[in-house]
Amino acid sequence: MNVCVDDEYMEQMGEYLKNEAYELDKMIWSYIRILRQVCEDGISEGETSKALEEFLEQARSLVGVDNSGGVDTMGDQLKRFCTGYVNKIDDADKNLYG
Repeated sequence: MNVCVDDEYMEQMGEYLKNEAYELDKMIWSYIRILRQVCEDGISEGETSKALEEFLEQARSLVGVDNSGGVDTMGDQLKRFCTGYVNKIDDADKNLYG
């Protein structure tokens, strides 16, 4: 069985995924700011307010506590995975071809 790995493509995809995760993280933070403003200035009482507060907490969970463990962190991990995959293939090739 032959396996062909395009190193450059894997590196580009890792960078692409990291950048897209960063952009998504920025959009989620913007969304959180808007939700917070609605909770504070718009709907501050009642069942709808409670539901919005819960929804806000769920949105915050996407970016993690102190911005750690969120979507942008996943992007970093995906980039490392792509780079690590290429490195593992290169190491395996060294073992095969000396």
